[in-house]
Amino acid sequence: MSDCAIAQDTFQNLTFTMSGYNFTIPSSAYVVNATQENEWAELFQDDKCVFMIMPHYFESDQYMVGLGQGFLWQYFAEFDFDTTSMHFGVNYYAE
Repeated sequence: MSDCAIAQDTFQNLTFTMSGYNFTIPSSAYVVNATQENEWAELFQDDKCVFMIMPHYFESDQYMVGLGQGFLWQYFAEFDFDTTSMHFGVNYYAE
């Protein structure tokens, strides 16, 4: 069993609450094995376990978390520029 598979089995699902709705992503969506056989091979050399949730720090000491691709594998986003709103839906094709 690879290190990433062990991490995926060890880590729990993460749930984020936004506007009163819970969005849950499994560990397999936020811990990814970057191997030569997948799209992450171009970004990372060798076999690496990649954590797909990134912290962002700003000069004003503000802190944000970028949910990124791991989140968007589980949910899709719709951006409504007319009403400046964003909507999420479940990706039923996610693993």
